[in-house]
Amino acid sequence: MNILGAIFSGSYIGVVKEYIDKIFKHEAKLFNHLDDEFDVILRKEGGIIKMKIYSHKEKKWLRDIEDEEAEKILTS
Repeated sequence: MNILGAIFSGSYIGVVKEYIDKIFKHEAKLFNHLDDEFDVILRKEGGIIKMKIYSHKEKKWLRDIEDEEAEKILTS
């Protein structure tokens, strides 16, 4: 199921799962990691949700994903 399919089927959990899966696939490819070698951390700072990528493989924070970039990942 893709994001649009999840939205139109009315499955909110489906939308969230599809969103998370797309972010993981993108980051795994970008950093040459397996899905279980990094975490996507969601943090709320005031009214903003931030995504941070932590690598277990490298034992360090890799980067932050801004809203605009997350939107590009989801629509690609």
